[in-house]
Amino acid sequence: MDNSSPDSQRKLTLPLYGPARLNYRDQTIRLRRKGLALLYYLALEGPARREQLAALLWDNHRAMGNLRVELHRLRQAWPFGPAPFAAGEDPLRLPDYLALERWDGFLDPNGAERSGKAVRASVMLDGLDDISPEFQDWLEYQRAHQAENHHGMPLRATLLSEVSRLLEPPAVLVLRGPPGSGRKEFAQALARRLELPFSEGLHEVAATKALRYVPLPSPDDALLLSRIQRDRTGVWVVAGSSFGEEPRLVLQLREALPARQVRYLHLPPLSWPEVRRWLKDLPFQEAAALYLQSAGNRLYLDELLSMRAQFGQQPLPVPQRVRAAFYVEARHLTYDARLALERLAVHPGPLPLELVRALGAEAYLDELERRGWLVFENGAWLLDEPSRTLLYEGLQPGRRARYHELAAEAFARQQQHRAEAYHRRTAGLGALAQAEVVAAATLEPGCAVQRRLGLGRELELIDPVLTGPGLPGRRFQPRRGLSHPARAPRHGRSACHPGAAHLSQRSGRLRSG
Repeated sequence: MDNSSPDSQRKLTLPLYGPARLNYRDQTIRLRRKGLALLYYLALEGPARREQLAALLWDNHRAMGNLRVELHRLRQAWPFGPAPFAAGEDPLRLPDYLALERWDGFLDPNGAERSGKAVRASVMLDGLDDISPEFQDWLEYQRAHQAENHHGMPLRATLLSEVSRLLEPPAVLVLRGPPGSGRKEFAQALARRLELPFSEGLHEVAATKALRYVPLPSPDDALLLSRIQRDRTGVWVVAGSSFGEEPRLVLQLREALPARQVRYLHLPPLSWPEVRRWLKDLPFQEAAALYLQSAGNRLYLDELLSMRAQFGQQPLPVPQRVRAAFYVEARHLTYDARLALERLAVHPGPLPLELVRALGAEAYLDELERRGWLVFENGAWLLDEPSRTLLYEGLQPGRRARYHELAAEAFARQQQHRAEAYHRRTAGLGALAQAEVVAAATLEPGCAVQRRLGLGRELELIDPVLTGPGLPGRRFQPRRGLSHPARAPRHGRSACHPGAAHLSQRSGRLRSG
């Protein structure tokens, strides 16, 4: 093995999410937990003095001696030389070629993607708890900081940087996402980042080395598989919908190619900071309204922008092109499952089992989850916001009101009065219902059932917890102006809305096959 080659060094990574581990060429290097803890601390905090690391990892008088032993074990286990942490080096620092993977994905034990897509590991630095009291404090702070700043929605620029670093020709990227997520645009940006010619389809290109984009379903799976297997210099992006079962071609790629050659990425919605920079010429309130309505879907946002000239600044209707794209995907469901999905769309946020039963959708959970419409997370099911918005807007007013009434009754039985009040108001069951009185009495101090949020700096308004997908746009009036003495709760979270505390989106996570 060539231990000094740039390629070998480029393959040494520390995944931030999922089980804590040091990966070398997609293989895990066996290390003790304290050795891993030391590496992760240096990766996130930068160079640190030996005394600081010893006090962090050991709570005894032999801390410095224990640190020397742990550094020796790390040097012995290092997959290629020269080994880091030379004797006398202080402060300690990681080699430049060791990379921290901030948007990692993970595999189920059987090697299949969970729910047919790459998903984020639920725990950051899993397996490093209870190493020492000092390290545990640091670890909990890091987990809270990462969750607070990212909310599972990495910027496209972050994803591009991650993908371009990990894709080494020959390589295949299986790129999945809902209709309108911008899969082709992402592939074109990736080609520019990799400095490769961009080619779409199966036709030959003049350049031998290129990025070839093939949307699924392919006209000839056998020909495509053969072309990918014979190509030793290029990068292939095989793009398909996140809905439906995994295509046969993807299964064939898993069988025919080495795991290190195939990567999977689920493309997340656009984040608010990205959209705000894109719409920098629009007034803040109008840009925020467009983002909330589109839920970060690129096609939806493009269509709304093209409709502004016709409709002005009034609430814009759902674009026909976007609605049709999602309804084509929904046609692959059975008729009863599609009706169940429409009923579930009345509730923004997590869907507990009691609500699912009340809406008559329990019998269809398996089909909806297997085909990618629902994701189970933290004890409840989730319907991604672009899909939910489009299905909800397509309901006839009478059916919509009846479903809201059923949801209100379900939450009343569970004594979840805030959610009950939301559905009662939306169903037109009375703005002064008893549920609202109870809900107002149980809210955080200073929170009202209806209130204006965001009176303050724009920094408060661009927090994804306030403005991210998951909150109906009509419920909030984002404003810019002088700071208000009564500030909103931390992160601008409103307890007045059933979906306000949960804005999780399917994240962009890149992993090997």
